[in-house]
Amino acid sequence: LRSNIGIDRANRLMFTLLEFAASTNPSTLSLRQWSLIFIFGTIIYLRSISTLSKRSKVEGSPQHGIVLRVLYGLFSTHFAEWALSRLLHTRADEPQAEQLGGTTPVIMGSAELCVKVIPVLGGAFGGNYAYLVWDSTDTAKRAIAIDPADPYPVLRAAEAEGLTIDMLLCTHWHFDHAGGNSTFAAQVPGLRVVAAAAEKARVPAATLRVADLEQVHLGRL
Repeated sequence: LRSNIGIDRANRLMFTLLEFAASTNPSTLSLRQWSLIFIFGTIIYLRSISTLSKRSKVEGSPQHGIVLRVLYGLFSTHFAEWALSRLLHTRADEPQAEQLGGTTPVIMGSAELCVKVIPVLGGAFGGNYAYLVWDSTDTAKRAIAIDPADPYPVLRAAEAEGLTIDMLLCTHWHFDHAGGNSTFAAQVPGLRVVAAAAEKARVPAATLRVADLEQVHLGRL
């Protein structure tokens, strides 16, 4: 209840600023005053869209301060996705940068459930991993990509195994998991991008949103 009250207050303050700006003659305010309205409005907006705006229901979880909440709101914007992709993504025509733990993908699992683990994003966010999953008995060589946050290394890893990626599973919206979705979808026509329904519009390029316990299939997978 307390978190909802906080969000409602932020929304009311945002609407108050918008109403003030709409009803004010632009010539009556200085550039500095308009800049302050813009800055405060942006802070309120980022605070309201931040997933840290709601207090955790888990007992003992830390309650985050306003600065982290605002920054987390910025992290979830399309601008952040665009900026981070320019800074961190491997280009189509360049080799992958050195990764924490090495750059060589590792294959594990059984013939019916092969998993290729691909290090991505180097040292950013502590490094991360994407995955290719496929059934080697599938004559169509179809595969599932999971969290290809850096798309081109994952696409190359699939090409090395002769795989056709049919589905992308995104565990959640954070850039180090979902940041490659848009590029990946552009490179793979007809790709199914599966995301959690609870995350609403936060996951880029999602084409299918599934609820808890709902199942999706690719062949025997």
